[in-house]
Amino acid sequence: MTYPHALQYLCYDWHQDNIKLANSDRIRQLWGCLPDDAASTPPPFLIALPKTKQGHATALFLSSVLATANVCCAHLIEPTAAEPKPSFTQLRSHFLLDGQPIPPSALLPSCQSLAAAEQRMLRPQGEHLSGEERCTIVLTHCLSRLGCRVILWEGAPDSAAVSLLLCLLPHALGLTVVSDTDSAQLPLRFLCRGIREVVCTNCDSATYRTISDACVRAECRLSFVSIKECRRSVCRPASQVMDYRNIEGCRLSCGAPSATHAAMLATEVLLTLRRHGLAVNDDAIRQGLSQAVLPLYFAVCAIHPLLFADCIETPLDLPGCVENLRAMQQLTDERCRLIVQPELQEALTPLLLQISLVDENTPEQDVFTLIVGSEPFLQQSLATFAPRMRRL
Repeated sequence: MTYPHALQYLCYDWHQDNIKLANSDRIRQLWGCLPDDAASTPPPFLIALPKTKQGHATALFLSSVLATANVCCAHLIEPTAAEPKPSFTQLRSHFLLDGQPIPPSALLPSCQSLAAAEQRMLRPQGEHLSGEERCTIVLTHCLSRLGCRVILWEGAPDSAAVSLLLCLLPHALGLTVVSDTDSAQLPLRFLCRGIREVVCTNCDSATYRTISDACVRAECRLSFVSIKECRRSVCRPASQVMDYRNIEGCRLSCGAPSATHAAMLATEVLLTLRRHGLAVNDDAIRQGLSQAVLPLYFAVCAIHPLLFADCIETPLDLPGCVENLRAMQQLTDERCRLIVQPELQEALTPLLLQISLVDENTPEQDVFTLIVGSEPFLQQSLATFAPRMRRL
C-alpha cells in the first residue's frame, strides 16, 4: 500500500444503505487481529483536553514537560468540521509525536494491516469502519508500536474518537481536563466511557457539585485545581514566575492570568500521571513549564508602542481574553486601544463594560494596543504596525 492509497482508504466512507458500521465488540475483535509489536509496552496514558484556547495551552505545557522528561508523547488535534478528512497537511499539523509530524512510513504498516483485517472480518458481514474509526485505529496502533507513553487528545469532551481510544486501550488511564466555560458543557455521560480521572478548575460551586456527584457515580477520581494554592509574580507583561503546590520557581513566558491557569492544569495532570507511575520529577516539571512556548497567546509583540496580540478562534475564548486584558491594564496602569476582528465584535462588546478603552486617535505613548482575532487577522494587523514597532 502506498501513502496516497492509505489516505484514500482513511478518507473513504461507504454510503450504500446495505452497508452498516461495525459495533464496538466487532471493533475490539478487529483490533485484536492487528500485529501486536508492543506487547511488553505499558498502555499509554490518554489525556482528553477541550479544544479551546486554554485546552491547547495546557497541551503545549504538557508536551514541553514530557519532552524535558524524555517521555514519548503524541499530541493529536481533532479536525474541525471544515476539515473532516485526513490529508497530508493535516497529518503534519494535527498529529505530532515528540513535537514532530508522524512520518508516513510509520503509518503505512498499521494502515495496511487494518485494511486487510477489515476486508477479512467485516466485509463478509456487510459491515465497515467509518473514516474517523479508521484514522483513530491506525493512529492508536502506530503510536503503540512506536512506544508512545502519553496521548494528548484535543477535541470535544464527548468526542467519539476518545470513546474509541478507550475501547481499544481498556487498560489505559483515561483522564479529562475541565476548565472555564468547558465545565458547564461537560457531558456527564462522558464519565461512563472509561475516563477514570478528572482534573477540574475555575467552575462555580453548583457546577462543581454536579461534576463531583457524577464522578462518584462513575467511580471516577476528581482533582480540583484551586487558584488559592498558586502564587505568582508578574516580572513584566511578557513573563511571570509561578509557584503551585510544591513546584516552585516556574518562569512562564506569558504574563497573562489564563496562562497561569493552563500551567496549573498541566501541573495537576502531571502530578496525577506521576501518582500512576510516570517518571516525571519536579525539576522536569519546572523546566518544561518554563520552556513552553505559547504562540500568539496574549503575546507582547512590541514595547514601543506597547503591543499585545491574542489569538482567538471562537467566542468561547473571549472571557479569558478580557480577564487577561484587565490584568494587563492594572499592571501597566494604562488605557487600551482595542483592535478586534469584525466577526468577534458583537460577542466581545458586552464583556468590555468595565474596561477603559480609547479611540484610535489617542497618542500611542499614552496607551497600549491589543489586537484580538484569528491568526490570519493578527498577522495582517501586525503588518500595519511593523514599520514603527520596536520589538522585545
